[in-house]
Amino acid sequence: MSYLWKALGARPDQAADEAKRNIDLLFASGEVSAQARRSVWDALDVMNGQFNAHGVELGQRYVSRAIVQDRTPVSTERTDSDLYYRPNTDPGAHLPHVWIEKDRRQISTLDRVAPDGFTLITGIQGDAWHNAASLVAKEFHVPVSCFPIGLHQEYDDVFGDWARIRGIDDDGCLMIRPDRFIAWRSKRGTTKSAATSALRTAMAQILCR
Repeated sequence: MSYLWKALGARPDQAADEAKRNIDLLFASGEVSAQARRSVWDALDVMNGQFNAHGVELGQRYVSRAIVQDRTPVSTERTDSDLYYRPNTDPGAHLPHVWIEKDRRQISTLDRVAPDGFTLITGIQGDAWHNAASLVAKEFHVPVSCFPIGLHQEYDDVFGDWARIRGIDDDGCLMIRPDRFIAWRSKRGTTKSAATSALRTAMAQILCR
């Protein structure tokens, strides 16, 4: 806050009339007032890191043995990773919120994540992953719920917002942990047997088995 107090010319021992003159200066004309306003704007920019740090609030990314990394580098688009949140589906990132529809009722992707097991999100061509999830869930004795997101799917991506950030093809999938962090991702599909093998390997690492 010290940047703002300095820009306003505020001090703990300041008299009320002096403080009022400093405030009035901000609304006056002339170069001195213009410079005072620029100082306040600059101070508010500095304070963004304290009050508007969406990157800190929402952009956490795990790196651990319980996350299966896919060698995706951290996005280079971020001009300031503390301030700006860039939703993505990289392994270790929090599942982004996107509005989708079921039976013409709006629902968030976050509300569809199972709190008592894993959730597999697929695209339009995700049948191989659904079959693999059923087999792997029985093998590891861990619940795995599945649902597709896409146009005219059970969960309808009516505006294409999910397609823009999902990070997978129509035949790919995302494995979401109960805490809504992405544990594993397959950007593209494969055969049924290969899908089961890939999902089994991922689940074994996530559960440290």
